[in-house]
Parts: sequence; structure tokens; C-alpha cells
Amino acid sequence: MNTQLGIVRACLQAGCRVWLLESGATLESHGDRRPAGARRLRFGHLVAVELTSSPVIVWNWQRALALEWRDETILALLPEGRLVESRWVASLNRAPEIWVTRTAEGWEAHDDVLASGGPAHPDWLLRWWIGQAMATSAQSGPL
Repeated sequence: MNTQLGIVRACLQAGCRVWLLESGATLESHGDRRPAGARRLRFGHLVAVELTSSPVIVWNWQRALALEWRDETILALLPEGRLVESRWVASLNRAPEIWVTRTAEGWEAHDDVLASGGPAHPDWLLRWWIGQAMATSAQSGPL
């Protein structure tokens, strides 16, 4: 599995244009394998892209403004004005902006947003995603 992180630059019905963090290359994704009911992808979302002959987006995180840091959660404001309470699942440095994602268990805060707009710990995010993919694959059993 060759998965890389990228930032969404534009989306149309057929896919999204994604700037890959590792290489700096821009590619067109041709599919979306995120869980059913996932929120629409938008400009600026951080995505995990499975690099195949036809790249597909497999997960996404949203940039959010951290409003209140609590013992186990962070009250955050999404760009569309929605407030979400996100569980801490990673070591964060209390940056003004954070990367959050929605899982089956609810909203989770995964990383700080750097001044460059990228994640502070991209390797951790990729390991987290691979763990999610392996757990989902194990639950679904052999094909």
C-alpha cells in the first residue's frame, strides 16, 4: 500500500486535485474510498491518497480553529462555522489550528497545523490511517 498525504486544491464531481506533501507533486484523484457518509471534500482538507494507477482518496482531516483546550477534548471551530468537540488522540502542542477528523466514535483531534499549512506529524497520521485500514480489513474478513 503506497499512501501519501496531500492537501486538496480543488474538487469537481470526477475527483480532486491534490498537492502531495512528500514530493510536492500535484495529482488528480479519480475516486473516493472514504467511509459512506463522509463529509464532502473541500479546498484545504488534508487527505490520505492511495497511489495506484488511478489514485484514490481514502481518508481526510479538516483544519479547525482550537477554541478551548480541555482535559480530554478540544472545542474546535470548523471552517463552515460548526463547533465540534474532539477527543485528543495524539500529543498536540496547543497550536491555534489543529487537524481533526470524524471517526465512527466521533470527532478526534490528530495533529497541529504548521505555519506552512501542513501537519506537524505526517508520519504519525499515516501510521494512524494504516492502522484504521488494517482494522477495517480484519473486520470485513477474507473476500
